[in-house]
Amino acid sequence: MSSSGRAGAFQNRHRIEFFTTNFHVLKGYCYVPAGALLVLATVAVGIWRPDWASVHFSGLAAAAGSIAITAPWIWWMHRRYRSSYGHVRPSDSSGGGALGLWGDRSLPVWLAIGAFVALMWWAVLLIHYIPQNTALNDNHFVFFFASFPLLQGVFRPPSRRTQLVYGGALVPLVGGTLLPLVTSDLWAIQIVNYAVFGLIAVGIGLYNHHLLVKTFGPLTDTETSTHG
Repeated sequence: MSSSGRAGAFQNRHRIEFFTTNFHVLKGYCYVPAGALLVLATVAVGIWRPDWASVHFSGLAAAAGSIAITAPWIWWMHRRYRSSYGHVRPSDSSGGGALGLWGDRSLPVWLAIGAFVALMWWAVLLIHYIPQNTALNDNHFVFFFASFPLLQGVFRPPSRRTQLVYGGALVPLVGGTLLPLVTSDLWAIQIVNYAVFGLIAVGIGLYNHHLLVKTFGPLTDTETSTHG
């Protein structure tokens, strides 16, 4: 097989692995309203700072509330995606670990190892150092788990563009959680983190929907004229 043929097969395998592993996350329209609502709620609480809002937990409450309020929409869109594109069973997902750090990668080994070490240090900061050495009790561990699909798109992307988009989304996600190391303004920390979290949900949700439509075809008749 020629080098171009091997490269094409390698890329196709990454595409298959990416779509099977992240299929539920790629149903982007499911999560866009929740992300938008989280942004609005976080900014509103940050501006008015009502007496009932706790600086430590209002962010998590806003995130949970946004998901709960938009749950009917999430369920309805999930059914639409399933009727259009089918579904993926857990056994259909390819190997490579939860983050795609093992097996074939699009990154050099040394860079993948360095990123893995940085990820572990980030987890230590979130779980141990920041809660015990700053005034912020919220360890933002939800952001650590939210980074997993983005990391999958960085380490085993279906395309270079996806790698750049997901990597770009990781920067503010990680950077926001490290704000307690440079500032003690708890309200600013929470507003920035959860507003950015919501914006990433909206942006990546729209991009993920675009990936599905581009790869598998339009979801509705309306999109046929848009993408056709």
